[in-house]
Amino acid sequence: MPESEYIMRETANHPEPEYHSDLRILRRFVQNGSFGYRESDDMVFQTLKTRYPEAYSAFGREREREVLARYARSPYIEERRPRPERWRG
Repeated sequence: MPESEYIMRETANHPEPEYHSDLRILRRFVQNGSFGYRESDDMVFQTLKTRYPEAYSAFGREREREVLARYARSPYIEERRPRPERWRG
């Protein structure tokens, strides 16, 4: 998993190791599906989400971009898409 743009930007501004650790834990929760309606009930997740709402939103946007990029081209959809007829002249 590549380093998050948000974490890289925050690392430059905040040297505290606990802060970096919290952000990485929160990002891992989001990467594992704890975002939106599928949020985890885990107390650690809820605490970090409340403590760092901006990071939570940034990780959600990153996750959305990653998922959309991964499924931008689907072999299943390509297989069922009608093929254009060749021009006959």
